[in-house]
Amino acid sequence: MLDLIKKANKGDEDSLVKLLNIFDPLIKKCSFQLPYEEAKTDLIIFFIELIRDFKVKNFNHHGQAVNYISKAIHNKKTDLYRKYKETNREFIMNSYVLTTKASEKDTEIILKIILNSLVITDLQRNILKKNLLKVIQKKRLEKC
Repeated sequence: MLDLIKKANKGDEDSLVKLLNIFDPLIKKCSFQLPYEEAKTDLIIFFIELIRDFKVKNFNHHGQAVNYISKAIHNKKTDLYRKYKETNREFIMNSYVLTTKASEKDTEIILKIILNSLVITDLQRNILKKNLLKVIQKKRLEKC
């Protein structure tokens, strides 16, 4: 394992692919625990960066390296989850401001910006847009 990491560290793509295959089950498991489609891609990118920056000399045997990599992947999963939750929290807060303060033209522009910044699928984005437009129209009718 440490030899593969050393080779991958030096740019050997075959070694990197072998390491990725070894850790693929963990990456899949962690990506399924995240609430968005691109989670696996994000974790793979993190894994590649982790291996490229890995300091092999700090580890005595492969068990330590495996443990370190596994914990790093789990920690990244947690970070991605928090980022996703924070994005959604900001989205909800911004949506509330939209429904109460913005003009119709501004509302549509801001709504597009918010929806495009979310880490969600196109289908989810379209459903949110329809639902938010209904809420906005309802709020405006209540004000009249």
